[in-house]
Amino acid sequence: MSDTKKSRNRTIDATHSKKSSKVTTLAMQSMKSALAGDISSARELLDEAKASGVEAHNIQTEMIQLEIKGEASAPTLLAVHAQDHFYE
Repeated sequence: MSDTKKSRNRTIDATHSKKSSKVTTLAMQSMKSALAGDISSARELLDEAKASGVEAHNIQTEMIQLEIKGEASAPTLLAVHAQDHFYE
């Protein structure tokens, strides 16, 4: 695999990790806002979490498509860790 493709895969892994972590963080913030009685803020945070989840899913789909084409590198620890955040 070329260095360019390896670099692209690392960038995709890092972006997926950031988006996945953001989903968890926003969802937790939403729950805290709801418990504090700020339902409006809770809904906004949850909407943002959902949007980040869609972005993370799209990135994951791109990773799968690259693997199908034979262009993906071996799974990285970063990608595996991102899955932990996405499905907690």
